[in-house]
Amino acid sequence: MENDVKIKADILLLAKEIDDLKGSDTLALDLSKECSWTGFFVITTCSSNTHLRGVVDEIRKYLHNLGYNIKQNRKNPGNQGWVLLDCGDFVIHLMDRQSRDFYNLEDRWSNAETFYSSSKLS
Repeated sequence: MENDVKIKADILLLAKEIDDLKGSDTLALDLSKECSWTGFFVITTCSSNTHLRGVVDEIRKYLHNLGYNIKQNRKNPGNQGWVLLDCGDFVIHLMDRQSRDFYNLEDRWSNAETFYSSSKLS
């Protein structure tokens, strides 16, 4: 439980860092009651493949500095429009607008608690 509090606090810092990197509509979802394979999702939209690759590079460094390892760690995210960074306790989804609209993860996980949303900030 104490570990979940630290992870949640780190995810809030991560979500704000993603916003600083110009990710848009960033969400942090608590899936702990909905999912057996991870506790949290962070979802954001990147404006282009170049932006997405830049955010991936910065987030990898940021996670390393926080002491997290990425379990799936492809060095070149390519041009798929969606990069998933699996950190075990949480998963980060960096998506272009088309992928985000198509896969609509926030709808698929609508029972999860949203504990951060950049669109709700004023």
